[in-house]
Amino acid sequence: QKRMLFSLFPRITSYLALPLFAGSDLFGVIELLDNIEGRLWDFRDLQRFQSQIPFLYPYFVHLVQSYAHQNAQNLLHEVISIGQHLGKEKDILSIIRYSEEEIRNLVQAEHSCILLYDENRTYLYSPVGTTDKKVSIGEGITGKSAWTGDAYFTNAPQKDPAFLGSVDLLFPTYLKHLLVVPLRSAQEVLGVISCCNSMRGGFSQKDLETLQSIGTFVTSTLESLFLYQNLERLFYSTIEALVSTIDARDPYTCLLYTSDA
Repeated sequence: QKRMLFSLFPRITSYLALPLFAGSDLFGVIELLDNIEGRLWDFRDLQRFQSQIPFLYPYFVHLVQSYAHQNAQNLLHEVISIGQHLGKEKDILSIIRYSEEEIRNLVQAEHSCILLYDENRTYLYSPVGTTDKKVSIGEGITGKSAWTGDAYFTNAPQKDPAFLGSVDLLFPTYLKHLLVVPLRSAQEVLGVISCCNSMRGGFSQKDLETLQSIGTFVTSTLESLFLYQNLERLFYSTIEALVSTIDARDPYTCLLYTSDA
């Protein structure tokens, strides 16, 4: 706090702070920097300002509610914009890269990573190489989220019994906060989104809900593309099978086909 204040106002000589409470809950702080009369703040100033706060309280509440409402609207708009963009993408790797960047910005995380199941559904990995770690299902907080399909966040991961450094440390950094949300469709879990180290000093329930909303769009987009790829593979497999059947029945056609190839 001191470093931030002096970086913004290097000539501060006197500082006064008053907490704002709603019942027993702290919801804000009034900060006063330097007295225009040129004197230092004293205890009488503190008492005088404290006596005025009850009269100003309704205005503070209104201001906080208006700010929260505006923030909620902005957040909803950003989440919807991400969903609309994902709906236009047709490349899985592009979807993952875009989603990781937007998630990092939206929840203010130092790192974010999307991990998907391998073909045999034995471990989770990053298709775009954001991390080289492979997470076994059920291991650590990350693997546990993929196994159970439950979202999870902690601001003291090393103290959690489920924490496993070799698994949950996806990035070469000291892990202070961890947020993991499964990519869960109606049928199965496709993978997880993992975020670490909040730039706001810790993840919150709001961050978790935001990530779950984005995860819904990511899951829906990936599931549609996976289905399209499976149908495409099935189509070409059927064509190849038909060609093989025709060739087997007509040696002359088979000879011409092989010659042309």
